[in-house]
Amino acid sequence: MLRGSLICVFFFLLIIQTPSLTNATAHAVRDIDGDEIECSEEYYMISAIWGAGGGGLSLACRNSTSLASSLASSCSNIMQHQRETKWGQTLKFIPLSSSSAGEGIIWQTISRAMAAGERIIEETQEMESIIAETPERERTIRESINLNIKFSNMSTIWQVRDADKSERGYITADGRAGDSAAKNLFKIEKSGPYGYKIVHCSSKTMCRDVGISSHSESETRWLSMSDQPLWVIFKKAERN
Repeated sequence: MLRGSLICVFFFLLIIQTPSLTNATAHAVRDIDGDEIECSEEYYMISAIWGAGGGGLSLACRNSTSLASSLASSCSNIMQHQRETKWGQTLKFIPLSSSSAGEGIIWQTISRAMAAGERIIEETQEMESIIAETPERERTIRESINLNIKFSNMSTIWQVRDADKSERGYITADGRAGDSAAKNLFKIEKSGPYGYKIVHCSSKTMCRDVGISSHSESETRWLSMSDQPLWVIFKKAERN
């Protein structure tokens, strides 16, 4: 948990010097309790539609049918549980700047922080006090800002990968931390009365929703680019 907080601290120290990289007027993303989502916490992402909408997200293997793919199978794909009672694995959200130059600077620092996290924890006894003094508004995840998304227990991040002959663009969890390429960038946007949706923009003018692709033979629900968004809500994970 402290390592996740370290990322927030480094991000905070950077944006103090570059205030233009943040959008203070953007609405905060909120969990089901109405609390603002923070980059130092872990959350379950579950369907906003109870019952038929399915449950949370987890990693799974998906056999590839693409001749263009050199992978026989991928165990880094993301599936949605069919039952709403299964919340899946927890996630963390890492905010990035809307400026590509800013993203590079921020991610270089974040990557160094993650690589040297244990050493920093050992050498800096005052880190907890720094985290405590970090303004909450700088930890907050806001709507429509560029994000990296990762499973809490993994160092790699989500990315869009075309691993199917239909080029629907499956979401995988094997993106390289520190790479701010467009395929790794996502946004959380408010989606009517249903909660939120996840959006991926391959450019400033081309954005698509993240939804579900179902395979009839296995009935597995895979996270992928879709014309129909997956409406989601967020539940904060309890600390051990």
